[in-house]
Amino acid sequence: MSTPIYDSAAPSPSIPQDVVATWRSRSLLRVLVARDLTVRYKRSVIGVWWTLLNPVLETAVLWMVFSQVFRFAVPGVPYVVFVLSGILLFNCFRQTILGVSGSMFLHRDLLSKVRVAPGMLSLSTAGANAITFGFTLVPLALVMAIAGVAPNPWCPLAVPLVALLIGFALGVGLALAPIVVRFPDMVDLLAISVTMIGYLAPVFYPPEIVPEQFQFVEKLNPIYHFVMLFRDVLYGDGAGDPLSWLAVVLSAGAALLLGHAVHNALRRGAFTVL
Repeated sequence: MSTPIYDSAAPSPSIPQDVVATWRSRSLLRVLVARDLTVRYKRSVIGVWWTLLNPVLETAVLWMVFSQVFRFAVPGVPYVVFVLSGILLFNCFRQTILGVSGSMFLHRDLLSKVRVAPGMLSLSTAGANAITFGFTLVPLALVMAIAGVAPNPWCPLAVPLVALLIGFALGVGLALAPIVVRFPDMVDLLAISVTMIGYLAPVFYPPEIVPEQFQFVEKLNPIYHFVMLFRDVLYGDGAGDPLSWLAVVLSAGAALLLGHAVHNALRRGAFTVL
């Protein structure tokens, strides 16, 4: 039996109305974020520490393979700092987009029993990932200190950059959520697709190794600009390429508009929870 998750007779709110409604429900959002974090780590033996350990172990493997075996070198920065910064940012994107896209299907029982806007569940997932990313900056700071890499004075720009990244992943996840509701197997396909996006961005390899005739393809990947800007503001010598900032702002804005439009279609009764 299918259960509607939206009232098809209700009018579709505009973006400002959604923002106002979210602000009025901020207490509920805080509860949902706390619940998301609690559920995420309650079955883990080491709890939130796994958030810090996982990217470090992944970085160690990539450092061993690419720096010691294939002899990758990155000008101006130790490879371990280069790869850890890329992994942290990409993992934030991957976890957010997968979490948001599957949030309505995962909480289908809750949505069928309690009057909670599905968009709040998506926002709580994005908020929990933002907090988790903040914790992962601790090992990055330690690795930079050990490697002797000084932070860029522009490093506070990483905050709006990560907010734009999460906004981009949130918008894409919201647009994909209705498909996942109807076809849950899409989660596995999406996980593969997101991983492919990571391989097409300079997450663990320097962008200079890409042949010149294919570099335009690399730069069409929105994650390319997020990763490059994150490294620039973290340990570079400036605030990053203005064109890259324009690219990430436009990417996040377009994704959020798309996600909102799809959710408006959802409110008109286009989809149900199976």
